[in-house]
Amino acid sequence: MIPIYCSCAEWVQEALGDETAADASFKQHSGLNDSLHFYLGRSQLQLRVGQAAKAEHDVRAAIDLDKNSAWAWFLLGQALELKNKPAEAFRPTKKPANWALRAVTAK
Repeated sequence: MIPIYCSCAEWVQEALGDETAADASFKQHSGLNDSLHFYLGRSQLQLRVGQAAKAEHDVRAAIDLDKNSAWAWFLLGQALELKNKPAEAFRPTKKPANWALRAVTAK
């Protein structure tokens, strides 16, 4: 779980127009040192506060880093759903579901 105070510091800096400082603050306080988990962690916080467009941007960056991240595809579906795009939201959530089904049936 990412401490809530890190998201507060990030959004204050972002609101003041310093996105670079906001990113650095989030990384420092969350303990997320690799880019994949940085984007996934921040997108979860963005979804929690209703910032679907920002969450989608971060999740797509995470997918660019790891196209097999089931969590990233799931979060993309949530971001698209929050943006009121249910047809688009269904496609990304289908990928991890198919991976899980293949894993279960392979046993």
